[in-house]
Parts: sequence; structure tokens; C-alpha cells
Amino acid sequence: PGIKNWQYIIIKKEGEGLREIPSILKEGRILVAEIDEFGSFAVYVNPNAAIPVPEKFVLGSNFPNPFNPTTVIPLEFPDESYVKAAIYNIMGQEISVLLEGIQPAGYQNIIWKGTDNGGVQVGSGIYFIKVMYNEKIYIHKMMLLK
Repeated sequence: PGIKNWQYIIIKKEGEGLREIPSILKEGRILVAEIDEFGSFAVYVNPNAAIPVPEKFVLGSNFPNPFNPTTVIPLEFPDESYVKAAIYNIMGQEISVLLEGIQPAGYQNIIWKGTDNGGVQVGSGIYFIKVMYNEKIYIHKMMLLK
């Protein structure tokens, strides 16, 4: 518990020593380990490993979806940038601004509690998360069921 995918490393036993095998990371996970010889290998956890910076911007799927009354919206930022994340209803009206300002590179989970900017619970229905990042717009559909 508490171990992240990017904390795993692949080690090759060489005589009395160990050597870390270069690995290709994508979105915080080991995709490929460059192993070009036979030998004894093992997977270890490096609890001191630094979290990798995302390679590209990602607006992940919220979970749970459908939700009631709270949902988590994962975001990945490859570099520091101005970001605005807001919730819109089916008519395109802005309901709630969840995040606005300069955000550092890395991973972030935004929580929406199904409320508008005034803290009032919104009704069941389809809503959209719209994220503006590096002058581009990303949109994802969500469903609130009560």
C-alpha cells in the first residue's frame, strides 16, 4: 500500500553487485526495460524515487462517473503554466471554477463536490469539466446522479 508505479526499478545481479536497468517511463509507469542479455533480474521498490514529470498534459476521466455528490478529476501538467478548470452545465453556463492560476508541473487531483460557486448543490444531470491549459481547451463529460 502507498507504493506508486514510478517507484519500481529493475535491477540486474552482476557478480556480487547490483545494477539498475535503464527503463522507459511513460505517464509515470515503466513501459520498457532495456534488457539485452540473459541474467538474474528483480523488481525492487525505491521509496526515495522522485516522481517523474508528466510528458504531456492530461485531463483524466473523473472517478467515479456517474457520481454523487463528489468526484475526483485527475490532471497532469508537463510544465508550469496558467490553468483554469471550471464546471459547465449542459447549456454552457459556468457553474463553478475549481482551479485558476499558475500551476506547477506535476500531478493534481481536483475534487468537485457537485456545488456551484456559491456552495449550493446542483441538480442531477450532465456537466462538463473544461480545462484551459497553454492556450488550448480540454473538455470531459461527467454525470451527477442523485
